[in-house]
Amino acid sequence: ELNEILESFYAMVSDDDIREYQRYVESVSDRKIAEGAVQPISKAPDFELVDQDEDIVRLSELLQDGPVVCVFYRGSWCPHCNAVIMNLQRVLEKIKDKGASLVAISPMLPDGTHYLATKRSLNFPVCSDVGNVVARKFRLTFEILADLRETFLKWGDDIPLHNGDDSWEIPLPATYIIDTNGDVVWSFVDNDPGVRAEPEDILAAIPQRDDFSAKLKSDEFSADMKSDSDSLEFERCKGTCKGKNFFNRRHLSSTFKKNVKKVFGKKKQPPQEFIPGYLLRS
Repeated sequence: ELNEILESFYAMVSDDDIREYQRYVESVSDRKIAEGAVQPISKAPDFELVDQDEDIVRLSELLQDGPVVCVFYRGSWCPHCNAVIMNLQRVLEKIKDKGASLVAISPMLPDGTHYLATKRSLNFPVCSDVGNVVARKFRLTFEILADLRETFLKWGDDIPLHNGDDSWEIPLPATYIIDTNGDVVWSFVDNDPGVRAEPEDILAAIPQRDDFSAKLKSDEFSADMKSDSDSLEFERCKGTCKGKNFFNRRHLSSTFKKNVKKVFGKKKQPPQEFIPGYLLRS
């Protein structure tokens, strides 16, 4: 669906707009933000934010009821992000059926968050991370370069107006799955800001009741790690993965192959995105 939206809007915009957007994508990708972002297996930074209903949302409290799918998005000014949020609304019941909850986070002011959640009839917390406090803890933030800001304003995307500050700082889109121990067990973060996790991959990665991080800490896993003939080595992807936060798998034991397949998602979207905000406001 995201690819169809992309193709439709490429046909509506000028070549100059496309070139400017590609320059923006390159400026973000070159910073290699994904390599430094929070990744599995590590503790998720706790947070306390206000949602669209002015309720306090605490990660620690959500985790008492099950795993949490945590999605960082840029804001309601980004139609691509809106499409992602709506796709997640469509699979919300499936997320709940797996015992998990969903929370979306953006740096928009509360008024913008309320507008988005109300207009899109969202039935999960959509939180305002004013000042990108939480996004910074996940090490996802960057500032739009000064020489690109006039282009964003031309598109109708006034980031300081939406976020209530003058920083032009936004998060790299990201999806995290956090188990009940507070561990990040799966993440999807790409240096290309136009790439998103597929809903079916998110669903497949939600841990079962015997969650993945518990297995990592088990005696069976430790014994397997010590085996010379059947070792497990995790290392960061370089080059081919474009900075997504998942690991390469080599010499996986048969005991853990099945579990690892549940945890690591796939990149399916192409590395492009161009939907100027001024073209889609519905």
